[in-house]
Amino acid sequence: MSFDVYGFVSNGSNYTIIIDSTDSNNVYFGWAQPGSATSDSVWRIQKKVTSGGIQYFYWCNASTAFNYVWDNRASYSFS
Repeated sequence: MSFDVYGFVSNGSNYTIIIDSTDSNNVYFGWAQPGSATSDSVWRIQKKVTSGGIQYFYWCNASTAFNYVWDNRASYSFS
């Protein structure tokens, strides 16, 4: 079974969506209302981690809330 992550992300058509591939094993996804600055604490952030050929999807601080700063994504905990 495969997961279409880009289809999943694109379903958020009411949001601005940012994808940041930091390397081949880590990808960050961010959703916010259109017009939101990346420095505003209005983002929902998810991280995809690939390990041993398996993809894991984690939420910022284990929360789907829209209250994180996209610019700080690398400093958050994901679970």
